Amino acid sequence: MTKTRSALVFASLILVLFILSPPSGGEEGDRSGWSKFFTRFRENFDDFPLHTAVRLGHAEDVRRLIEEGADPAALDEDAFAPLHFAAWKGEVEIARILIDAGAQIDVHRRPYGETPLLLAIHHERIDMVKYLLERGADCRATNFLDQSPLSFAAQVGNVEALSLLLESGAEVDQAMEDGRTPLFIAVSTGQIEAATRLIEFGADLEAESRSGHTPLYAAVFYGQTEMVSLLLEAREVYDGDYLNTQGLLISAVSQGHREVVENLLEAGADPNWRYDSESNEALHLACKLGHKGIAESLIRHGAILDATNWRDMTPLHYALLGEHCRIANLLIEKGADTGAVDLYGMTADQFADLVRTSKGRELIPSPEEGGSYDPRAV
Repeated sequence: MTKTRSALVFASLILVLFILSPPSGGEEGDRSGWSKFFTRFRENFDDFPLHTAVRLGHAEDVRRLIEEGADPAALDEDAFAPLHFAAWKGEVEIARILIDAGAQIDVHRRPYGETPLLLAIHHERIDMVKYLLERGADCRATNFLDQSPLSFAAQVGNVEALSLLLESGAEVDQAMEDGRTPLFIAVSTGQIEAATRLIEFGADLEAESRSGHTPLYAAVFYGQTEMVSLLLEAREVYDGDYLNTQGLLISAVSQGHREVVENLLEAGADPNWRYDSESNEALHLACKLGHKGIAESLIRHGAILDATNWRDMTPLHYALLGEHCRIANLLIEKGADTGAVDLYGMTADQFADLVRTSKGRELIPSPEEGGSYDPRAV
């Protein structure tokens, strides 16, 4: 019988019962009558009565159906085993009945391969997580997306489950196929408490993903300021070379994360590190992208105002080229050389003239106009 037809039959029977013969005998009698009715209906019209009993939390029905021959490991049309539903709903007693009857504790559900343990973690059924681990659930078994229970707990920030897994022998640095560890995942998703707990259990701070990135890089890239502080403190001392060669400062500058830039500079990152084949420095990039606050931070930490790349372009050239007037004003106030000449013979003044001519916009007032550069010319 199809699901649609079963539903129609069910609705019809309910209507008849209400009209002709509703259960009687007081509140307890009503409950007993309806329970018996649902049981009879499920056994006659439900293709998966055991699954339904589990979903409804009817432990006695689960026990009776198994005694009458129901398979505790059977999969329904959506590839759910009864134990999947028990884990999902947090029905520990039903899980015990199923496992005692032979249900496979690490059964995978297609198409993604969720195990009962993964479902319990996802739905924050801590008692179920604890029970499944006590019964021998594999805390390292992955789903078909290569997520381990620990990675999943880290991703959703389920710290209680994460602690139970670690105490049960989960591998703290068990990486996915792409090389991301649970710590990397916790950092990427901003789960500060999960990251803290993983570090307490000895997670590798420098484990690299397949793309060559570390947890600290992920924290920097996503602008997780608190996470960056946590990782820097956990590592105690990151030398300047490490912070520079990993591209951390440049990543923070390019993403516009000023507080992260400050953290890295205070930890020893070199503001004058030449990060690309064109010999650009962080201040070039900040001026090019229009990040005034970051430019201020870099200058305060010793960035060279008139540093040149292979085209002999200074940060001021880039600020003017991008029409970032307030940054140009900042650089000039700090003493940047407006007469510095690039590879093509262009000074900062000439860049300003070019913009004035092409767009009718004042960037640096000419000497005959008098006064200093006007920051309101935006």
